[in-house]
Amino acid sequence: MYAVQNSVPRQPEGQISSPNRQARPAGSFSYREWAGKGRHMELTVRFFALYRERAGRSSFPLQLPEGATVADLTAEVRRHFPKLAPPQVQIVVAVNADYAGPEAALHEGDDVCLIPPVSGG
Repeated sequence: MYAVQNSVPRQPEGQISSPNRQARPAGSFSYREWAGKGRHMELTVRFFALYRERAGRSSFPLQLPEGATVADLTAEVRRHFPKLAPPQVQIVVAVNADYAGPEAALHEGDDVCLIPPVSGG
């Protein structure tokens, strides 16, 4: 009997991703799957305005697999802080003072800021 394959591609176990790899869909890795495997990077995520209030803190240390993207980061932040933003709200991310899309690769020591949507006139 054959098992149905998950539609999200997985990286083979023990293989370390390179910064030149193609972008993968958001949440394509599970932090628990990567814990203790491969190389990791340490990041400090900073919360601004409403996100700081909802998280109850101004920053949060986060460990992600080397080669993780902004989409991976936001998925992991949502896992730690489920009330940060509703699922339909795209969290705006700035990396090193520039807005970054979901496919942007992250690197050790990047300055990552989460910015809530703003409105006004």
